[in-house]
Amino acid sequence: MPPALGAALAPALTTGPGPLRRAAAVLRAAFGMDRVSLARIDAAAGRFEIVATDGAELLAPGCELPVATCTYFLTTACGEEFVECDFARSRTFDLPLDGVVEAAGFRAGGSAPVRIGDRTVGAISFSHGAPRPGMREAVHDLEAIAPMLAPQLVPCADAPGPRLSPREREVLAALEAGLRFKQIARDLGISEATAKTHGRHLFRKLDVTSRAEAVHAARGLGIV
Repeated sequence: MPPALGAALAPALTTGPGPLRRAAAVLRAAFGMDRVSLARIDAAAGRFEIVATDGAELLAPGCELPVATCTYFLTTACGEEFVECDFARSRTFDLPLDGVVEAAGFRAGGSAPVRIGDRTVGAISFSHGAPRPGMREAVHDLEAIAPMLAPQLVPCADAPGPRLSPREREVLAALEAGLRFKQIARDLGISEATAKTHGRHLFRKLDVTSRAEAVHAARGLGIV
């Protein structure tokens, strides 16, 4: 792993909320790719979930699909690197989501598995808008930094859930019901400022930045 990359990733993963979003941004800048995505993989269930992205739009965080729909994740779920320097020359890049990737304007891509022991728990993926002869080397470099990301990509069912206070759980339930902070404050008999403070604490513990993300994360953790 290039020392400068490790030095940039370390604070991104340990300082403040949204470590995976920051890590994706660091990787995109370091490798000059048009898009970086970080995914959680449940190989036993045969599914992947996008958890963070940076760059051009494609699948959004929270999108969950079978690994068999995309060559990126079908390959990495087996613990192997996926590399295509030029999709137009590939004879195997032909799964349903592969066509979506090409339709979005990407012409090359690669993905490296993230492992804990002998189990694949995630993937780091690159996509680029032009053929990329150096994609294989870039993906190989990803394998070297993958252990830094592994703790952040442990499946939700395996990870310890955040410890929410009773009031934070009440706020979370109200957010799931679609209430705004003004309505939450009224229902709980507290000020709107206090309700928002509980919301900020909740967002920090769930590592999210919006009400929708909080509800999605809580459902993934089995909290609601």
